[in-house]
Amino acid sequence: MSLDIVIRNAHVVDGTGSPRFRASVGVQQGRIVNIDKGDRLPTGKKEINADGKLLTPGFFDIHRHSDWTLLVDPSAESAIEQGLTTEVLGNCGFGPAPAVDKKRVEQNILGHNGKHGIEIDWTTFGEYLDRLDRNLGINVVPLVAHGAIRTSAMGIANRPASQDDIQKMCYWVDEALDSGAFGLSSGLEYAPYQTSTTTEEIVAIVRRVGERGGLYSTHTRYRIFNSDKGVAEAIQIAKESNCRLQISHITPRIFVRHMTEAVLKLCDEAREEGLDVGFDIYPYEWAPGPLTELLPGWALEGSVDDVAQRFKDEQFKKKVVQEHKVNLCRWVQLDRWEKMIIVGAPKRPDVINKSIAQLAKEWSKDPWDVVFNLLAEAGTHYTDLTEITHTLDWEDILLTIRDPHCSFGSDSSTLSRNGLLMDEAMMPGCYGFVPRVFDEMVSSRKAISFEEAVRRLTSLPASQLGIWDRGIIRPGLVADLTLINPDTFRDNTTWTDFYARPGGVDLVLISGKVVVENGRATGVREGKLLRTKRSVA
Repeated sequence: MSLDIVIRNAHVVDGTGSPRFRASVGVQQGRIVNIDKGDRLPTGKKEINADGKLLTPGFFDIHRHSDWTLLVDPSAESAIEQGLTTEVLGNCGFGPAPAVDKKRVEQNILGHNGKHGIEIDWTTFGEYLDRLDRNLGINVVPLVAHGAIRTSAMGIANRPASQDDIQKMCYWVDEALDSGAFGLSSGLEYAPYQTSTTTEEIVAIVRRVGERGGLYSTHTRYRIFNSDKGVAEAIQIAKESNCRLQISHITPRIFVRHMTEAVLKLCDEAREEGLDVGFDIYPYEWAPGPLTELLPGWALEGSVDDVAQRFKDEQFKKKVVQEHKVNLCRWVQLDRWEKMIIVGAPKRPDVINKSIAQLAKEWSKDPWDVVFNLLAEAGTHYTDLTEITHTLDWEDILLTIRDPHCSFGSDSSTLSRNGLLMDEAMMPGCYGFVPRVFDEMVSSRKAISFEEAVRRLTSLPASQLGIWDRGIIRPGLVADLTLINPDTFRDNTTWTDFYARPGGVDLVLISGKVVVENGRATGVREGKLLRTKRSVA
């Protein structure tokens, strides 16, 4: 009997962290059926001679923000061409559903852009997933976002939630879990949640997730000065809700050097007490976010029209500037506006990839005036403005990475080189995240081995998510596979070229179908929207 695909003479890096071994791998009906070290497999309908190249499981991105962009273009070209086969959506509390207030939910979607022509015609999380589940080019793991849940329950309100508000939130959490969400994410560093969302509110809704065996993923509070308090709060929430925990980009910000040891110790202590704690990090010193993160929570209260009008009000501007000492962005306090670069401005393509400091010089304006001008020009689409900010120090990144519980996430979005998404990369990670991990962490800085880097991108995130049929090369598991040429495998993106294709990703299979060949997407779309089927414990 012939097999669908046979990959012969590969060095198999199986995703467990074990040393590579030479073998041939057979694929039938979307599953791995044989791993033979003696090359005795029957003929395949498609024969691939790996010629000693490295065969790995398809890579996971546990922290991506493609909730919107995959609606615009589901081909996932920028992801699969770097070897990714699965990505997680709904991170950092940002997400498009539930959407009781269609205009308001736009504020909670990273990458939203009015020019895309996508109508928010869903209300529930399940309806959003049904809309997303159309001809996907990559596997998708959905989380429901606290920001969308809170907005649907009580609007953008800079106040603690009432018991009635929390009951409404629990309703939307249950609906999302019933629809297949793997868990819930929060972004407690962002306005208005940093000051208005209590620990008790999060415990109440995450308890529903814990009852279903789901995951609580959190972008913690206090990452500027008190990272240990933010991580301690996340652990407390997980304990009280009996929920598995994933801490997003756990490394403290650059202003609190040497806090990393403390937060990693907190995680170790929690595991010793029996808590399931994982975390991730991006392989960059810079990270994206909405330009509105420069504003205090009260500035975003009210309707979208109300907020848009405020950006033209001189008294409003003065009040914001006066309050900048408690601003989310420490660089503002230090007057280091060159550390913030605009990467998304649909109405002003001329400002893309320029720092606020550079724009201030070009426009002969104060940096705050640049910010307010951009926000005012954007009108009700002010949430479409995005920036990248210098956030992390390499010493702390490497300390985090050496912890075996650390997986990798890009904190970017999935795009394509043609169509509506062709000019919308927020950072190099959109196209170069996976090879960047190997370039920096394995080859350059020698923080971990190649086999361990593969584990951090495959079986580790799969286990953190509770996915057991992917992430390891093993008979019976889904044939999501990536074939790498070690001689040419590299990240070609830079901070001035976000779009360069990686080298050395020769072949990618999703469910046993060839979606990338010779480094180029084939146009075959075999991605699945992965949904959980959990009942209350």
